[in-house]
Amino acid sequence: MAVVVTAAGLSAGETIDFDGEPALIQSLAHRRTPKGDDVYDLELEVLCSSVSIGRSFRAGDKVELVAWRQNLSRWRQLSRRSRRSPIPTACCTS
Repeated sequence: MAVVVTAAGLSAGETIDFDGEPALIQSLAHRRTPKGDDVYDLELEVLCSSVSIGRSFRAGDKVELVAWRQNLSRWRQLSRRSRRSPIPTACCTS
């Protein structure tokens, strides 16, 4: 599962599938490095976990969602410990 980062391929406010959970693209900013490389700063909010994740990618890179799975698992464990009420099932079902 991957999302290809391109200027036209993703946009802020779009919801994508992030390892089986809905994630909102909070921001996708384009910048050019001094070497002339196009870089995109992508920030996601995993809706069911209220977790924000941000990274930078070069144009055409695949954002491998699996690579973030370890951190997402850690956040899930932390949220389970602190959660007093269950997550609404409608939020997490596709």
